[in-house]
Amino acid sequence: VDNSSASADLVVRGPPGPPGGLRIEDIRATSVALTWSRGSDNHSPISKYTIQTKTILSDDWKDAKTDPPIIEGNMEAARAVDLIPWMEYEFRVVATNTLGIGEPSI
Repeated sequence: VDNSSASADLVVRGPPGPPGGLRIEDIRATSVALTWSRGSDNHSPISKYTIQTKTILSDDWKDAKTDPPIIEGNMEAARAVDLIPWMEYEFRVVATNTLGIGEPSI
């Protein structure tokens, strides 16, 4: 009688999960500060974040101009700039890694 066994570890990689805890702070006439917490990286480091906005003038989400212009994957705060004064905005943050763009924050 012969006996054989084997084992393996399976690591599933994918686009990042949604960032959590999005907060809007320091609201000014044409800019706001946003902070968030890192979501799951799904075993592939987050390379960058994108802040997106939506207004009552459009149903589409658009990438916001930010300071700094490129939000590195290790950051958890940035400022959305060049906003229209007195306009009502919705904000969300999206994480990106080498495997794709993740789900947006709530």
